[in-house]
Amino acid sequence: MSESASTQLSSAKVVSFVDKQLQLTQQRQSQLEASLSEMMEAIEDNARLQLNLHDLTLEVMQAQTLDQAIVLIQQGLKQRFDLRDVQIWGQPNASLAKAVPTENMGYFLAHMQSNALAFGAVSAFPTEVWGATGILSGCAFRLSAFGQAYGVLVLGRGDSLFNEAADTLFLQQFVDVMGIWLARLGALKPSLID
Repeated sequence: MSESASTQLSSAKVVSFVDKQLQLTQQRQSQLEASLSEMMEAIEDNARLQLNLHDLTLEVMQAQTLDQAIVLIQQGLKQRFDLRDVQIWGQPNASLAKAVPTENMGYFLAHMQSNALAFGAVSAFPTEVWGATGILSGCAFRLSAFGQAYGVLVLGRGDSLFNEAADTLFLQQFVDVMGIWLARLGALKPSLID
């Protein structure tokens, strides 16, 4: 092989290697840009979610009665989070049970227990809980205050799923505040508070 042919072959290999490295760098940059874009969308979604829950918390805290607070929670969560249904149930020994219907609570808790479903986790719930057919993606939270669980808040989302990493974290914070606020409005019997 002549020296010029050998030089051309070596030069072609170098150019090919440089091109390949350039392509890999461009692919990595595209992947990083896509990841950054997804991260920015998640940050914006979280900011909107937090603002929505903050506004709803302030609205509910303007309620003067337990009944008003329950209506505000149900309507506010439905409107702000495109929920199909919001149910609040009270334990039989809590005053909340007098303010909300409780007939489905036993069935719902039995369903959770038999299917090893956890509070605060996104789950598939039978819509018989809401008097319909099919399956809802949903999330259930305990209402509690002063170390006493006295009710359940169940959110039904329909076909779209909750974002378990973000939505349920913010919702749990909202439920923690609402649990104390509803108790202050009379959701707990005085004997359970003392």
